[in-house]
Amino acid sequence: MKDKIIKDLFGYWDQLRGERLAPTRSEIDPRQIKGTLEHTFILEAVQNGAPRFRLAGIEVCDLLGMELRGMPIDALFEPVDRDMLSQIVTDVFQTPHIAQLRLEGQLAGGRSVLGHMILLPLRDESGDITRILGAATLDHELMRPPVRFTIQSKNITRIVSKQDMPLDLAVEGGMAEPAHTFDHATKRPKPKVSGQILRL
Repeated sequence: MKDKIIKDLFGYWDQLRGERLAPTRSEIDPRQIKGTLEHTFILEAVQNGAPRFRLAGIEVCDLLGMELRGMPIDALFEPVDRDMLSQIVTDVFQTPHIAQLRLEGQLAGGRSVLGHMILLPLRDESGDITRILGAATLDHELMRPPVRFTIQSKNITRIVSKQDMPLDLAVEGGMAEPAHTFDHATKRPKPKVSGQILRL
């Protein structure tokens, strides 16, 4: 996590969750993430289709040049990568996982812009993971929206809480697996997903 905004949001989320799989939506305090707020968003799972934006900071809205509340997250992505995105967000909700994405967007005139995105699971008040806390950043200022992205690489990390660990695995190194990353240029047809596990 080289991007400071991504790193700071992950650190806040990780501190909130403690030994749990994920914190709850109600625990998120915007005052505690002032430095990342403009790049931050919250997604809500829907019964059919891609999760939708419940909240989105101004820098995220500027990617399409419009208010994103109520819009599906796949509106930010080119159609060619929407199936891949669907699998990624399903993993974040169901396993759960942390997803880090490296993005590339095409601008008018053939120019491109690179960006980062992180997706972090959140529980609702019943304890189910039905929200995602995320952030999106660009390496350079976006001069003219809209921009839609392809996924250049991804790193998916499975989360295991200490309470859920079997005793024979709750040892140093016992839950670690080598990470596998996906590279858009070489692995596009059948991308590999990392098997890394986040231990407490």
